[in-house]
Amino acid sequence: MIKKEKLEPLMYIVQPNIKKPEVTMQSTLLKKIANNSKQAVKSTWTKEEIYKRRRELANMTIHEKIDFFSSLPEHVYKNVCEIKTVEKTYKGIILSKENDVVQIRTFDQNEPLKIKSKSILDIKVLGN
Repeated sequence: MIKKEKLEPLMYIVQPNIKKPEVTMQSTLLKKIANNSKQAVKSTWTKEEIYKRRRELANMTIHEKIDFFSSLPEHVYKNVCEIKTVEKTYKGIILSKENDVVQIRTFDQNEPLKIKSKSILDIKVLGN
């Protein structure tokens, strides 16, 4: 991870003597998964890796896009997607994937919508 230099403010009307701020941030995340094995998984995605993967979305297949959006940590912004299925086109956020079912939170409904991943024809990211 690239550490940014701590910079002073560029201009004040009167130049006060200010100490540089000391900033320490979290770099890794431990997350427990609630399945049969109940093992701890260490997520080491950095901001740069997430940004790089988001730029590669155009080259991903539909199943890779579903896996990518469903595996993002909760504190990371999830992009709004246009999910085109056989029956209808939805606009919303991909929440999770279990077996062959994808959960999507749309803006039209209060409850998450469950769609089979085989019925999804295309996923487009709206706005970056």
